[in-house]
Amino acid sequence: MGLLVDGIGLTWEEIKKISPQLKKLGVKQFINAYQKLGVNSQRSDLSLKWGDEIEGILLKFDHQNKKVKLMLKNLKIIDDINAYKELHPKESGSGTGGIWMEEFGAYMIEATPAKPYGNLLADLTTVQHNMHERRNEIKKVLDEDSEVFLTIVNFPRLSCDYRKQPKTMNTPMCSVLPSELLCTHPRFTTLTKNINSRRGRRFQTQIPVYQDTHTRIKHVTETSRPVNGISFKPPSNDLLNSAVVCGYGHCCLQVTLQASNVDQARTLYDQFIPLTPIMLALSVASPTYCGYVKDIDSRWDVISRLVDDRTTREKDTNAGKSSKRAVISKSRYGTVSCYLTEDAEKYNDIPLACHEQMKQLLLDGGVDAALANHISHLFIRDPLVIYDTHVEPESENDMYLFESIQSTNWNSMRFKSPPSIDSDIGWRVEFRPMEIQLTDFENAAYAVFIILLSRVILHYKLDLLMPISKVDENMTECQKVDAVTNSSFFFKQDILNRKESETTRASRDLNHNQLSDDHSIQIMSIDTIINGKEHVFPGFIPLIHNYLDDLENVDIETRCTIDQYLSLISKRASGELLTTAGWIRRYITSHHDYRHDSVISDLINYDLLYHCYKIGEGLEHESSLCFTPDNTLRPIVPDDIQNTGARI
Repeated sequence: MGLLVDGIGLTWEEIKKISPQLKKLGVKQFINAYQKLGVNSQRSDLSLKWGDEIEGILLKFDHQNKKVKLMLKNLKIIDDINAYKELHPKESGSGTGGIWMEEFGAYMIEATPAKPYGNLLADLTTVQHNMHERRNEIKKVLDEDSEVFLTIVNFPRLSCDYRKQPKTMNTPMCSVLPSELLCTHPRFTTLTKNINSRRGRRFQTQIPVYQDTHTRIKHVTETSRPVNGISFKPPSNDLLNSAVVCGYGHCCLQVTLQASNVDQARTLYDQFIPLTPIMLALSVASPTYCGYVKDIDSRWDVISRLVDDRTTREKDTNAGKSSKRAVISKSRYGTVSCYLTEDAEKYNDIPLACHEQMKQLLLDGGVDAALANHISHLFIRDPLVIYDTHVEPESENDMYLFESIQSTNWNSMRFKSPPSIDSDIGWRVEFRPMEIQLTDFENAAYAVFIILLSRVILHYKLDLLMPISKVDENMTECQKVDAVTNSSFFFKQDILNRKESETTRASRDLNHNQLSDDHSIQIMSIDTIINGKEHVFPGFIPLIHNYLDDLENVDIETRCTIDQYLSLISKRASGELLTTAGWIRRYITSHHDYRHDSVISDLINYDLLYHCYKIGEGLEHESSLCFTPDNTLRPIVPDDIQNTGARI
C-alpha cells in the first residue's frame, strides 16, 4: 500500500501548514518526468513487463477449541522470510518467489513476484507457479500445525474478538478496536491518525446487513462499546463501524503492466476503466463484515466509506462557490473520475473538481489538457503521509512528493509514472478493483485474463469508452448480491469500430449531454460481455481466443494452460461456477450453527476459514467454486526458448 519509507510521519496539523508547497513541488516532479520520459522520451518502445500483487491475512487456529484468531505479527513474519532466504539462497536463486511487504493491518501481508513477468506468451504459464512459490516461502516460517497465510479478502469476525478500550487515549484506532491490529510501520499509523484528524468529525457509515428471518441488527460505534454485541437501536437495517482498519483491512488482487510508452499507457488506462466494475463483479469475494453476513458481495464501498477523509464542507454539494474548498464528489478510495486521453474527454460527463493552480502549472509545463485534468484532480487531495526526512526533494529526479499524493488516491485504476527520472521502468497502469481469491489457480487466472485483455485491446484497437457516469452506475450495481447472474450493466456494443467519421465525431462533440443516450451503449449481462452473444456482442473470451489463434509459435502446453484460465473466467461469468462471495455466503447460511440471524459465530468462522485454507492448499476441492485444473503448468520458461516463443 503505497510508499513504505522510514522516518517520522508528520501530523495533519504539520502537513496542513505546508500542503500548498508540497503540492506544487509534487506537480513539478510530474512535469519533469513527463517532459523527460513522456513526450520527449527516447524510450518509445519498451517491451511488456508486468506483475501481480496478492494480499492475504495471517491466522492462528486453535483446533482443540475450534476457534481462529488473527496473528498480529506481519513485520516479524516478513523478517523471518527474508532471513530464511538469506540462509538458503539456492532455494530462491532462480529468481522465482516473491518480495514480501507489510500491509495496513498487523495481520496482513502482500507479495509480488521477485522479478516481473515478460512479454512471452509462455510467461503467462509461470504465474501460478510463482504464486505457489510465494505461498511456500511463507509456509516455511509458520507453525504448520496452527499458523497459516490465507488469501481471503477479510477476516469475517474482525471486530468481534477485539472489542475493547485501547491502552492509551491517543491511539489512532477508535474505541472498539485496539491499536495492536494496526501495522506499526509509520505509514499506516500516520495514515490512520491523519485521516481521522483531517476529517475533523466523528464518523459513522452504514454497511447493509443481509436480512434473514431472525436477523437482529447490532452496532459498534466510535463512541460506545457494545454490550453482548448490542449498543443501540439502529436507524435502519445497517451495521455501523467507523474504524479505519475495518476499511483498509481488506485484501485484493492487483495487476500492474508496463506500456511501451506514455501514450500507450494512457490508452490502456482509459480502455480498462469500463472493465473495472465487470471484473469486480466476477471476482467478488467478501460477503462478510465484522461478524455479520452483509447484503453486498464486495469490499469496494466498505473501504470507500470507512477511509473517507473529506470534511463536511467538501462533501456538501450545496456549498457553492462561496466555499474556500471545492466540493469533492468521491472518497479517496473510489472510482475513476475522468479519462486520460483527449479522444475520450467527451465521455467525462460528471463534475470534476480540479486544483486550478496546479492545472495551470501543468498546462504551462507542456502537459495537455486531458492529462492536466487528471493530475490536478488528484491534487485536490491533501497529502496524508509525509515523513520528516522527505519534506524537500532529494534531487531533481526524485518523485516522492508526487507519489505521496498519487499513492493516497486509491482509484479503481492508477496511471503510474516511472518511479524516478533515471529508472529503467516505464509508464505503467495498475488494474485495482479485483478481489483476492482462495487458490493460486484462480488468482493466476484473473491476472492472466487482465494481461490478455490488454493485448486484445491494443491488437484490435478496441473502443470500450462510455460515459463515466455509466461506469459509476455499473460500479454500484456490480457489488449487489450475485450481481454476475442477477444484474445487467451498461456497456458499449460496437467495440470493434474505433474510427468514427468526421460527421459522427462532430455530432457527438456537439451533443455532450446526449452521450448517455448513445445507441451504442446497451444493457448487457456479464455473461454476454465475457462470453459473447451472437448479433449482440463479440465477447472478450472469443476475442482472446481469436487473438491467440493468430499468434505464431504457440506450443500446445502453453495454450492448454491458458485455456484453463479462460475457462474459469467464462464459467464464473455464465454462472456455472459461483463467485467466491457466492460460495462463502452459501457456506455460512447452510452451516449447522447458523441461526438465520446473519451472525457469523465462532464455530462458523473457524469452519469456514479452515475449509478455505484447505481449498487454498489443494487439500480439499469445491466443485461449485472451481473445477480441478489439469496439472500441466510449466514452472519456468526455459532459457533456450526465451527468444523463440510467441510474444504478446
